[in-house]
Amino acid sequence: MKRVSYLLVAYKSNDVIGDAIKSIQLQAGEFEREIIIIDNFASENCHDVVIALAPDANVIINSHNDGFTRGVNQATSLATGEYLFYLNPDVQLSPDCTRLLINELESDSQLAAAAPQLLNQDGSVQTSVRNFPTFATLIYEHFGLARLFPRSHSFGRWKNRYFDHQSRTFVAQPMASAFLVRHDILDRIGAWDERFFIFFSDVDICRRIYDAGCRIMFAPNAKAHHGLGGSTRKEGSWLIYDSHRGFYRYLAKHELRGFRILLRPLAAIILSVSAVLRVIYREAVSAVTSMHSAAL
Repeated sequence: MKRVSYLLVAYKSNDVIGDAIKSIQLQAGEFEREIIIIDNFASENCHDVVIALAPDANVIINSHNDGFTRGVNQATSLATGEYLFYLNPDVQLSPDCTRLLINELESDSQLAAAAPQLLNQDGSVQTSVRNFPTFATLIYEHFGLARLFPRSHSFGRWKNRYFDHQSRTFVAQPMASAFLVRHDILDRIGAWDERFFIFFSDVDICRRIYDAGCRIMFAPNAKAHHGLGGSTRKEGSWLIYDSHRGFYRYLAKHELRGFRILLRPLAAIILSVSAVLRVIYREAVSAVTSMHSAAL
């Protein structure tokens, strides 16, 4: 019988992770399952919440936060399943989600991974599939072309806004909030790259799957509700800097090589300026909101 390892990295997730665990336990299908939780917020860890619902879960509490990606690798190193199901703590799987994704992987030996259709809490479809970013993406996004022409197959290519999220098809990079991967593929291509603290580690792992000659299936018949943000919504502006740093590291690793290495300084400048402007805007909005709340 096949075995599925459900791997979750938690951080200030006590208010949502219980529903994720319940949805795992309700998964239909003939397979064994194990649950591995890595909690990066020791002072308010999720151990008691998880164990009350799943006494056989393996819950590891880290004394300090070394990043989402390191937590993913920590969970992966403990996993024994043929399939690794990476889940965010704010995801609830539909009862047949795992079974349908396993069926996808078993139907094609070239498939390395599969992802479900993600839904918002109101049931609307979440845009969760992107293409790999390039240096051109950087220009289109930061100079407004992607916003002006979001459905353009050139300017809007990275965020893939023209994809209907209803079609069963091979995709480049689904959101790793719910992502089923063959364990042997990870053994082959190596661990998640811990140089990405949080953002773009999923983009990198999908790119490495693609570069290894394997494919990823988007399976809209399998569904999962996703909170979109979860614990990261509670964090400060440092997340903006981390996302821009991750963008640069991805481009430097996969795109800006050979003679294109000359574009790295320009990419760094664009992303640095953009990060600063986003933080200033975020802080200004927060200040105005606080003043408005105080006035009331």
